[in-house]
Amino acid sequence: MVKLQKLPNGQLVLTIPKQLAALKGWDKGIIITFKEHDKNSFVIEAISRNNKKDERVYFNG
Repeated sequence: MVKLQKLPNGQLVLTIPKQLAALKGWDKGIIITFKEHDKNSFVIEAISRNNKKDERVYFNG
């Protein structure tokens, strides 16, 4: 389950399951961008540290 959490300092953090990160090869520090796909969904693009787009994940809400 993907969760949006609020830290004590007010910062919002999006958490994803550890298994999903491992499956996609994502690690701490990977850059994630969000793009609206339609009214009820969006696309997450993970950009590797060398700034190459390497993965798209679709979430429907």
